[in-house]
Amino acid sequence: MRLVGIYTDRIGYWKNSDQRQRWVGTAQQEIEPGLRKVRGYRHLKELREAMKTLTSKNKVSNAA
Repeated sequence: MRLVGIYTDRIGYWKNSDQRQRWVGTAQQEIEPGLRKVRGYRHLKELREAMKTLTSKNKVSNAA
């Protein structure tokens, strides 16, 4: 978010949320080539499912 801030921090007045979204989208397009992939991004779905399973087990044990 620091890199997005380089493009958006100097703006003192946002007319509306559409304008804010355009500025942030433009900033993200500018910085995208310099970003790195998250290691293990292919396993995020498995992680999400495991976290859901643990969360549901905790809810059941807390209810009992």
